[in-house]
Amino acid sequence: MISENAEDVDPLDAFMSGMAKKTATSKPKQKIDRFDEDDEDDPAAAYMIALDEKKAAAAALEAKKAQSALLAPVAGAAETAADAEYDSDEEVYALARASDAADRPVIPNLKTFMAELAGMDHSTVQYQPFEKVFYDEDPEIFAMTETEVVQYRRQLDVRVMGDDVPRPIKTFAQCGLGDDLLKDIERHGYTAPTPIQCQALPTALSGRDVLGIAKTGSGKTAAFLLPMLAHILDQPELEEKDGPIGVVLAPTRELCQQTLTEARKFSKACGVAVAGVYGGASKNEQRLDLLRGAEIAVGTPGRLIDMLKTKATNLRRATYLVLDEADRMIDMGFEPQVQAILDAMPAGSMKPEDDLSEVGNTDFRYRQTFMFSATMPPAVERITRKYLRRPAYVTIGEAGQTATSVTQNFVFCSETQKKDRLYELLRREKPPIMVFVNARKSADVLYKDVARQGFKATVLHGGKTQDGREQALDDFKDGVYDILVCTDVAGRGIDISGVEHVINFDCPKNIEDYTHRIGRTGRAGKTGIATTMLTSDDTHIYYDLKEKLTDQDQAVPREILAHPASREKPGAVPAKAPRTTIQYLRD
Repeated sequence: MISENAEDVDPLDAFMSGMAKKTATSKPKQKIDRFDEDDEDDPAAAYMIALDEKKAAAAALEAKKAQSALLAPVAGAAETAADAEYDSDEEVYALARASDAADRPVIPNLKTFMAELAGMDHSTVQYQPFEKVFYDEDPEIFAMTETEVVQYRRQLDVRVMGDDVPRPIKTFAQCGLGDDLLKDIERHGYTAPTPIQCQALPTALSGRDVLGIAKTGSGKTAAFLLPMLAHILDQPELEEKDGPIGVVLAPTRELCQQTLTEARKFSKACGVAVAGVYGGASKNEQRLDLLRGAEIAVGTPGRLIDMLKTKATNLRRATYLVLDEADRMIDMGFEPQVQAILDAMPAGSMKPEDDLSEVGNTDFRYRQTFMFSATMPPAVERITRKYLRRPAYVTIGEAGQTATSVTQNFVFCSETQKKDRLYELLRREKPPIMVFVNARKSADVLYKDVARQGFKATVLHGGKTQDGREQALDDFKDGVYDILVCTDVAGRGIDISGVEHVINFDCPKNIEDYTHRIGRTGRAGKTGIATTMLTSDDTHIYYDLKEKLTDQDQAVPREILAHPASREKPGAVPAKAPRTTIQYLRD
């Protein structure tokens, strides 16, 4: 157990050190139901939406051309077969950038606008005071001894760092969320909080910033959404031209859609409106949603910047921020946009010189920030140090690892044997099953081959339209299809409950992609199976697989242990042979 009261050590430094070693009060009131949509369509809105859809169709054609250009070999350059075939994560994000470029109207001087956001003079704006502490510790939790708290966190597989981190709860009722919200939680099938919810809910409801490192399928979305609703319900109603109170930033449209679905489960009964702000969907519809008034905005950094630039919304009321998959946003090049958005929020959102300067000041509160990240690269550490105020560090399990409820199996075969071995697995194993490949062309070919074998299958990859991707996901979730053949576009951030088996038909290129792929099963306390097919071309991952399996107390196949590639990390400088010293005999 890491000490929570180390006074002389920077908590972030200690937290980063730990990760390196491991790889980690007023009650809210009810909003009135003021966002019911009129039965009649707004003719102007209908016209704008139709115009937007027409533009989107043209943009899709341009995006397809852009995709072809992106994937075309450079003239005169020799391109290997492997380079031509592999287009998984890179292909998805390159296509997304091309689609966004085609979808986005030209915004002149975007960098200048982002600089203006970052350089806002907050002293010229009158911000409303707000409350953010809604937690009264339940008597049962209060009565726990420190030893019992330590044992309970160990049982939950929770590690915490920071000053005065609240004790974990055992039931949703102990959060004090209010009867209406508790009934809604129960109605949607949430019977008991997951480990991340046990620790994060009381922490967030106490007004603390949170940096969370959690296993896949941990229930983190509800962990930040429920406190967000309590935060919003306590504040005054939105007025005309007010922007959102809660903002969730995520790296991909799929993760945004997943968060939107979860948010709308609880927000409707509370009278809270939620708007999606991400690429691949009608920009005019999103603009209208924001202009009507939305307490919660869920979006990607680039599209939110667009909406701010065109004055479809503003951040004057934004006092609760979530950065989901922060490391992935940084990987995709969104760090400047994220920092511009953070700097554009009210002055109360800025990290003060004195972390305790808001104590005793009833008219001033600092914005509350949640950040989830699977890893802590330098850019994420910079954001943490600059913008999070006295954060509580919450790690569930080992950072960057998949839930131990996933049994990991391996099939060693030749390339020509893979399809027959796959068909054997599909006939034997219980659906739903996800089958991962490394390239969209491979996905299309394999999907057709699987369907010809009589299996109910569909396909998902970055080359499909947004509507096509959503339809494939919905049909797979609803049981229309038993098998989803996909690229890594489905490996990160997409929540598909109940997946029994993940099959890596193509070996992932690195251990991070492997972790995210197999994390699609064994979620939220359930068990699952992951099977990876390995050929003689896949030895690049042997070392990391051996390390991962060893850390998780899972058996390492003898084929991996016996191979030289498992003994030395790829890219490591081989040990030099000892220098031979020659001594000369002299007269």
